[in-house]
Amino acid sequence: MDFCGQPLALSDEEFEAARVRGSELMVAPRHQVDDEILDAAGMEQRTDVPATWWLEAARQGTVPHLRFGKYCRFSLRDATEAAKERRRPGNGQ
Repeated sequence: MDFCGQPLALSDEEFEAARVRGSELMVAPRHQVDDEILDAAGMEQRTDVPATWWLEAARQGTVPHLRFGKYCRFSLRDATEAAKERRRPGNGQ
């Protein structure tokens, strides 16, 4: 197979596989909302849980969080997964 008059170093099957994969990547979302890294105020806005609760839970080690020196940040995805694991029967399940 050639491209713009130049021979390709791929077989027809390899080229087709690469074309299909490229098409998939072009339509895949580049940024997932659940991958956001937020401060406590951002978590409050997204979850309706007070920022003070998030900071205290991080201090106690009961929610996943990231520390950057004195700054505390939360992964929305990790917080969501942790909340799913902590569900109790009859409590939103």
